[in-house]
Amino acid sequence: MRLNKFIASTGHCSRRQADELISEGRVKINGKTASLGTQVDPQEDSVKIGSKLLQSHEEKVVIILNKPKGFTCTKKDPHAKRTVMELLPKNLQHLFPVGRLDKDTEGLLIMTNDGELTNQLTHPRYGVEKEYEVLVKRKVEEKTLEKIQKGVRLRDYRTQPAEVKIVSFLEDKTLLQIILTEGKKREVRNLMYVLGHPVKKLERIRFGKIHLKGLARGTYRFLDQGE
Repeated sequence: MRLNKFIASTGHCSRRQADELISEGRVKINGKTASLGTQVDPQEDSVKIGSKLLQSHEEKVVIILNKPKGFTCTKKDPHAKRTVMELLPKNLQHLFPVGRLDKDTEGLLIMTNDGELTNQLTHPRYGVEKEYEVLVKRKVEEKTLEKIQKGVRLRDYRTQPAEVKIVSFLEDKTLLQIILTEGKKREVRNLMYVLGHPVKKLERIRFGKIHLKGLARGTYRFLDQGE
């Protein structure tokens, strides 16, 4: 088994994060520093990250959290006033966020200890949909919707075509529904800013087939078998 896949299977982090740890020289196999692409036998080899011995038999847990505004999506950050881990009990502190919502964004956040699932949900090649409700300044015109649907050039990249529709007009603001299949940092905020409609409120309401509906802000629930 490839080392990054094994690390992900333990729930320590995703495959991509595992590759970063390996590149930084923080992973050891049987006491020796590992390299990218290394194969590992979970039954025979000892794999450590720092002083932590990794084991792959941990029960996989998946929850969804209705993230409030003001919480940072990270396990530890000395610069963050509050993190999403504060919203979970002690027995769920081993979970990590799947993707991220910026501090000021609310809504659906999946958390798990399943690194392989994290990879399948976040890697661009799988094209998993993320749906947002976005309140922006000023009235949005049809030509702006067409730009979003075709993709918009931002500073470092061009956004992928997205589904978008107007939900309602609220005085001098517009409530939009936007569906993305990629998840670049602050993409919705940067996209709408470039188009002249700064975001006033942003909430993720769906991730793949998982919906936020019925979950109170700041609370979590386990996924059911069907989900």
